[in-house]
Amino acid sequence: SVKYMEITVKQISSLEKVRRGDAPNHSCINSRLALPGERVSYQLYLNANDQAIVHLRVKSQLADSVRIYFVREVMMDRPVVVPSPIEDYITHEPGLMPDVLIPLEESGMQIYLDKIPHTLWVKVDIPADTKPGNYPVELELEFVKPGGEYVETRTAKMDISVLATVMPEQKLIYTKWMYLDCIASAHNVEIFSEQHWSLIEKYIQAATDVGINMLMVPVHTPPLDTEIGRARPCVQLVDIEKIGDQYKFGFERFHRYIALCKKYGVRYFEMAHMFTQWGAKATPNIKVTENGETTYQFGWHVASNAPEYEAFLKQYIPAIVSALRAEGIEENTYFHISDEPFLKDEEAYRTAKNMLRPLIGNCKTLDALSEYEFYEKG
Repeated sequence: SVKYMEITVKQISSLEKVRRGDAPNHSCINSRLALPGERVSYQLYLNANDQAIVHLRVKSQLADSVRIYFVREVMMDRPVVVPSPIEDYITHEPGLMPDVLIPLEESGMQIYLDKIPHTLWVKVDIPADTKPGNYPVELELEFVKPGGEYVETRTAKMDISVLATVMPEQKLIYTKWMYLDCIASAHNVEIFSEQHWSLIEKYIQAATDVGINMLMVPVHTPPLDTEIGRARPCVQLVDIEKIGDQYKFGFERFHRYIALCKKYGVRYFEMAHMFTQWGAKATPNIKVTENGETTYQFGWHVASNAPEYEAFLKQYIPAIVSALRAEGIEENTYFHISDEPFLKDEEAYRTAKNMLRPLIGNCKTLDALSEYEFYEKG
């Protein structure tokens, strides 16, 4: 009967990973210190020995700044790539791991409990103009049986003490590569259709929400994770036309993309790599229109040191720099040569670097390296 339903409600650190089968020995937390402008995150651990539906309500002066997510498990099939000490890992075994945050409003602010522990992720963005003081966040949880029979109501209260100092602005440059082709594929929309642009905007918003302030700009499709001889779906922002030896460039989509980045506070920009990954041996897949026909005039079939590519870069890069200058972001832009070059490719990398560097104006260069000697050699 109802009175025997055992319910556990506990506020725990955002750093805890709650997995089914683990002992429920997480430390309880009931208060947090915060600065105005800071994000406070914690978790609500829920468990019951019977099926229940939990309806959740937020009561707080900060209610408009509180968002709650259901923490969903995902399949983790390869936790460890190289042998490593077990004490550095939660587990070496494949299995389920709490990972995806689903906004709770998508399920009408309710959660279904099914005799295994679940967690809710609570995110409180303290407004920058919050006056110092105590701001409790109360979560009221109403437990009912799946048939609708009322069981009981619990309250979880987090005392958030806001201090007088404002959170300083983030100084780090934080980037994650966003692949526009993957967005189109995942949502099954046509590349650069209005649905695609709407999704791109949502992804930029989601990126900046977690603190990302630098984004990849696919002036041409980034030559990353692309099998030799193959091409990723084309997400080239710049239209390129060849007339004799001259190239004409169209930057309409480029400016639309930069405008979206600026709208959500992106401050730094990185241009797609100008040479292929793992050694700069070839040119990226770049579509060019000539005599009314659009083809990949550059790609795996053209060597990185080909004279026609150097001639192209001498027109392409200054056109990009000019567009960056028009946007007022030249000083905050980084060009890439090649991702993860190997030492055996030093000569190809050096040639590529010498080709690119004189053309980029006040921009900088940036590359991911596993071979530290590249950096040591300048």
